Amino acid sequence: MPSRRLRADTLASPSPVASTTAEDLTSAITVCWTRRPSVSVLARVITAASLKLWEANVGAHELGMSLLKRGASCADVTHAVNGFFEDRDLLQYRSFGYGHSFGVLSHYYGREAGLELREDIDTILEPGMVISMEPMITIPDGQPGAGGYREHDILIITEDGNENITQYPYGPAFNVVGG
Repeated sequence: MPSRRLRADTLASPSPVASTTAEDLTSAITVCWTRRPSVSVLARVITAASLKLWEANVGAHELGMSLLKRGASCADVTHAVNGFFEDRDLLQYRSFGYGHSFGVLSHYYGREAGLELREDIDTILEPGMVISMEPMITIPDGQPGAGGYREHDILIITEDGNENITQYPYGPAFNVVGG
């Protein structure tokens, strides 16, 4: 199988940052959804501001994954990730909730509305639940590091924590190649 890592030197345009996701291709390539649902940053040059924002989003992602365990509530996980972003003055750039359940037919169809990582969902996580962790921040055009930053993994809640079934590296250390 060919490498799915990005090569910065193969991009057609020097635009600052673009975000892409396999979500648009889910109906055509459902199998790929569990392998790597999103690419976090696509850019010719990773600026210091972009790298700082990307690493902050990775930090929020890792915090969130560490909190996805038996007995945690969706709201408590959300508040903790909100606090992480707030401490870095990034909460205002959060785009949507931090994760969701998965349906029986696809990532969307058959989803449980009560298993969303949002402030208003008090569902307690239990073993066997399948949930994503996918924080995203979007920095407006004209600001340093403008663009979208997103990490995404799918996890199964276990008796003693969680199992990450995505098993694909994320963040700048792996996903930036060349320059």
